[in-house]
Amino acid sequence: MAIESRKIGGVSVLGFQGRLTRGSGDLAMREQFVSLLDAGERKFVFDFRNVPYLDSATLGETVACLKRAREQRGAVKIVLVPGGRPSELFRLTSLDRAFDIYPDESHALESFE
Repeated sequence: MAIESRKIGGVSVLGFQGRLTRGSGDLAMREQFVSLLDAGERKFVFDFRNVPYLDSATLGETVACLKRAREQRGAVKIVLVPGGRPSELFRLTSLDRAFDIYPDESHALESFE
């Protein structure tokens, strides 16, 4: 599991790679996100295109990040491979209704304009 953090325009992009599971994925996500939020960042894209699997702990932390962002007048947008396992998990849990989900990073970034 790895997280690549970069800034494009006024948006912080967190690119996740590998399996995101309890104890590593969820904690690393929280640490990285809270650090950026505390530094004043408010616009986020979570890119899960290179994530073959995420568990309920990571899914829960993604929701917690959305809540934290909204409390600070921010937003979290998600990039998922259509039809992939993470995409299906978002759909099955109805979280596709809570998040703005895009098939690629460019569309997610454009949505902030």
